[in-house]
Amino acid sequence: LTYDGQVYAFGSNNYGQLGLLDLNPRGTPTLIDLRQDGAKAISVACGSYHSVVLLETGQVLTFGQFLKGQLGRDGSSV
Repeated sequence: LTYDGQVYAFGSNNYGQLGLLDLNPRGTPTLIDLRQDGAKAISVACGSYHSVVLLETGQVLTFGQFLKGQLGRDGSSV
């Protein structure tokens, strides 16, 4: 998370936990396109196979494995 509210991710991405809309691992920090009309991220939390981003608008974005409810939503989309 940068000072200006951008989020970069890197590492394993087997479950889409990087929020990059694919399952490819990243060896270097890669900008996540939050697609929220310019909303800035204010907090990030990460688990082994999932990530959560809180936007300044109060919206929560989740990415990754969902099998134990860790994304807080229904469905299997990455």
